Amino acid sequence: MLSDFIIAEKSFSLFELNDEEWEEALKNEPILNKESQLGFLSKSATSIITPSKDKYFNNESIHEQFSLVDNATTHTKKYVDANMFALNINKSCPVEYLVWNDDKGNHKIDCYFREGPNVNELKGLYVLCKELEIIPKNSKKSSFKLEQLRKLASGHISFKSKSKLEVLVDGFNKKYKMDIRLHFLPKYHCELNPIEQYWAYLKNRFRKFNEQSTNERLIIKLILDSREEYKIINMNSKIVGRFWRVVESYNVGEDYKTVMKKHLKSHRRIGLIDKYDKKSENR
Repeated sequence: MLSDFIIAEKSFSLFELNDEEWEEALKNEPILNKESQLGFLSKSATSIITPSKDKYFNNESIHEQFSLVDNATTHTKKYVDANMFALNINKSCPVEYLVWNDDKGNHKIDCYFREGPNVNELKGLYVLCKELEIIPKNSKKSSFKLEQLRKLASGHISFKSKSKLEVLVDGFNKKYKMDIRLHFLPKYHCELNPIEQYWAYLKNRFRKFNEQSTNERLIIKLILDSREEYKIINMNSKIVGRFWRVVESYNVGEDYKTVMKKHLKSHRRIGLIDKYDKKSENR
C-alpha cells in the first residue's frame, strides 16, 4: 500500500519538504528523523506499507498515523454514529461515553450501566434516548422501532460529532496555529480528485513494467521509479490543469456528461454514460 500526496498547483508536483522546511519540521516533530516501520520516504509524507507483514495497518490505525484526503467513506466516518447503536441492552455500541458541549457547558453520559442488575452492560439506544431526553422517560420500548430511534438520536447534539479526519485537522490547526481547511469530495467523481488520476498513472506504468512479479523489492522499486517518472515528465501539470478546467466547466453550468466527454474522453465511465443514454432513448 502506498500513501502519497500531490499538490493541486501546476508548478508543484508530489508533496516534499525542502531542506529548510525539513529542519523546521524536525524541531516540532523529532520522531520524523527516527527509523520507523511506517517506511516514510525522506522529507515527505509518502509511505510504502506492506499489507499482512510488519507494516500492516487497519483503517483505525491508519487514521491515527496518516493524514488522509480522499473521497472514501472511511474518511467521513464519525466518532459517534447513531446507526452503530443497537436498540437493546448489551448489544452494539461503538463508544464508552457520549460527550458534547453547549451554552450550558460540557456534558457526558455513560453508555454502560455502572450499577444495578445490568452493571457493566451496554445501555442500548432506547435507554440512552431516555437519558438524553430525546424521548419521554416514561415511554415504552415497544413504542419505537430501531430506525426511528436512530433518526431521532441523530438530531441530538451528542450524535453530531465531527468525522475522524475533521478531528485530526482541528488538532493540527490548534497545535501548529495553522488554517488547514477540509473539503469532502462528492462520491464517484474522479474528475474532481486529481489524486485518482495520479494513482491511474502509477498503476498503468507499474503494469507496463511488471511481468506478474510478486518480488517485494522489485515492486517497491517499480513504484518509486513510477513516482520519479511522474515528476520528470511533469505529469502533475497536466493532471492539475485538467482538474481546474473541470472546476471551471462546472462553474459555468455544464453537466456531468458534458464535463466527462470534454475533459476525460478516454475514461471508462464515458462508455457507461453512452450506454445509459441509448437505453433511455429506447424506452
